[in-house]
Amino acid sequence: MDSESSLNMLCKQLLEYDPDIVEIARFGSSVYAPEHSRDLDLVVITKEPKEYIGYMEAANSEGLPFDVDIAVIRLGDNVRESFLRNILGAFEVLYGSGEHLLGMAGKLDDPTYAEARSYLKGGREDMELASKASDEIDRDRRVRSAFENLFHAARIASMVYLSTQLSRWGNIRRRLPPVFRERFDQYITTLHIHYFYEGNYPRTGLEDEFSKWVQDVEDYISELERESAKK
Repeated sequence: MDSESSLNMLCKQLLEYDPDIVEIARFGSSVYAPEHSRDLDLVVITKEPKEYIGYMEAANSEGLPFDVDIAVIRLGDNVRESFLRNILGAFEVLYGSGEHLLGMAGKLDDPTYAEARSYLKGGREDMELASKASDEIDRDRRVRSAFENLFHAARIASMVYLSTQLSRWGNIRRRLPPVFRERFDQYITTLHIHYFYEGNYPRTGLEDEFSKWVQDVEDYISELERESAKK
């Protein structure tokens, strides 16, 4: 069964369980790195949510070749801002027009450079916790989170520069001037995909590598902020 037919079956089964669904979208790694993705993250927007276990059973039938995780949102409800920005970073609408999902973006607070620098701080804190971790699994999780925070710092700063609330990476990189676009591409490829998602960060010289990227992203934020002041 090809991917398109699998996704069509997935939507069909979810709609059979909940006819009140108005939109279904996939987001995360299945969109930005499908060749590496091991599962499928879905967001379902419905007029009246049903029992959550029913969505999971409908989406994880034996006929589908991937595991599915689902977030169910009641139409009109408020969604945690950090989670919504995560969805909007990379998504594909599978059912519906997408108007409700995009409409939620209009409810987001305007991003700020202070918010971007807060992610830098979070990255440093995660790396500090990683250095103290005695368990390798916990250490790996902290290291990956540290690099991911650097990516989010660059993403938020880019959104401020572009005066946009939409965090979709493709939209951001297309609108950035070439000099900033090249650097943003590096943050996506190295920090987010290789280091965070794949976990392929350096095992030796890790502190130096992390410090290098912290300085790079910090400079990136400052340069965007200076350019914003000229507008």
